[in-house]
Amino acid sequence: MKIAYTRVGWLVLSALTVAWLADISTDSLMQITDCELGLSVAYNCDQTIGSYFGLPLIGVLALPVLLCIAPAVYARPGAASIVVSALALLFIIGLISTVAGSSKPDMPSVYIYLLPVVLIAFILAATNRWIRSRHSAVNKHAEGS
Repeated sequence: MKIAYTRVGWLVLSALTVAWLADISTDSLMQITDCELGLSVAYNCDQTIGSYFGLPLIGVLALPVLLCIAPAVYARPGAASIVVSALALLFIIGLISTVAGSSKPDMPSVYIYLLPVVLIAFILAATNRWIRSRHSAVNKHAEGS
């Protein structure tokens, strides 16, 4: 397997991330607020995430997609690990924002949906690292004989 395959993997992940995040924008605010508890009255709990936040949500959701594209464009050692770390940080921000600020919806809360993306990105980064180490070992072996 070549490094080019991991580039394709990152591009596929970015496309899947677009589809995933477009889908979550149709979820209700109940997913990122405390509406289930009946504590919120300042907004319509049945309103979708996309309709509540409007167009600015596109910018917030574009960040994880751009992060997923980065290792495909800039395929250097460590780039994939940095992207996985950044995606994990966004997920943690979403988790904290959802738990701490659950009485009023805020845009960083949507990052809580990034967990599957983080897990797939981790697998891609680990695969990339394994391919690079294997490729390096084969080259050292070829030079040594």
